[in-house]
Amino acid sequence: MTQSPSFSALTNGDEIDQVIHLPHQESAVMSDQEQRESRMVQRIRRMISVNDHLRSYASALQVTVENAAVVLRGHLPSEELKRQLLPTIRQAGVLARVNNCVQVSA
Repeated sequence: MTQSPSFSALTNGDEIDQVIHLPHQESAVMSDQEQRESRMVQRIRRMISVNDHLRSYASALQVTVENAAVVLRGHLPSEELKRQLLPTIRQAGVLARVNNCVQVSA
């Protein structure tokens, strides 16, 4: 069972500082692998957001890392835009396997 963080307030004169109590210290610290995956997702999202053709659809795309593969989900209006995703990811310096699960909706 996962415990949620608890919150408390400490008063310091007129100021109130919030303190977050985490149930397990290791759950608050990302592993090296999680940090690498997070940076990779950020690079991919950044490249999508600066791509002239894809930027207006960036918020409709989900980028995750699952079992060491980049997984793309969401909807785009054309096959051409879907095809542009892989080269855009490669421009971000990502060489991992990519599962492009993006749906094309007219």
